[in-house]
Amino acid sequence: MRFPGVLQRIAAVYVVAAFILLRTNARRWPIIAALLMIVHWALLVLVPFGSYPAGTITSEHNIAGYVDRLVFGRHTLTPFGDPEGILGTMTAVATALLGACAGEFVRRTDADRVKVLGLAAGGAAMIAGGLAWSRVLPLNKPLWTGSYVLVASGVAAALFSLFYLVIDTAGIRRPTRPFVWLGVNPLAMYFLSELIGHAIEQGLVVQRDGQLTTPKSWLFWRAFAPFAGDATAAASLGFAVAFAAVFLGIASVLHRRGIRIHV
Repeated sequence: MRFPGVLQRIAAVYVVAAFILLRTNARRWPIIAALLMIVHWALLVLVPFGSYPAGTITSEHNIAGYVDRLVFGRHTLTPFGDPEGILGTMTAVATALLGACAGEFVRRTDADRVKVLGLAAGGAAMIAGGLAWSRVLPLNKPLWTGSYVLVASGVAAALFSLFYLVIDTAGIRRPTRPFVWLGVNPLAMYFLSELIGHAIEQGLVVQRDGQLTTPKSWLFWRAFAPFAGDATAAASLGFAVAFAAVFLGIASVLHRRGIRIHV
């Protein structure tokens, strides 16, 4: 059984970030985020672990995985650690704080033009900073490195500015309705898609040509592969689009009926 996970990290990050946001001034949020990223960097590159010297960062051997194995034992996603492990939660909190900074900027700024330009400029600055930092600290999502935080947050801020320009300023809302459907029940849709995805891939069996197989395999080879011929990649893409469309449809029904599932 895996103890860490995506929803577990979200919960931990919300608890820590909420405490910081409620107890400190907004001007301190980016400072705290920067400190968290710097401390995380220092742990990755300055602290030796096990029989490995400081600065050892590979997919199999790094201090984040070492800490996860000490705390969780075998209960991680891989034998080498977990991408939603303990040390990465520090920089995930930094990500949440940067998001709070963007929200506070939008809330306190009156002019739409200033909001759009400010978010775009902030996003560009974070992307540039993250790419520069990546020369000494690689962009790495499993480790949730500080450089990854800056680039990911920068891209998010840039998209936020674009969406604000299109939706709030220009008033173009109809094409963006699917984002609203998913956005009002995000954790519920994520949980349901994970549950059903694992069920059809591992937890259930059906018969295909006299042999037992999984529903996912049956659907793929019976419904999608024949249309794609030998193009397995095209069949895989078709399956992925159809899978996402199912949950988009569920989300639209929940939205139309005013159902909000708070997880």
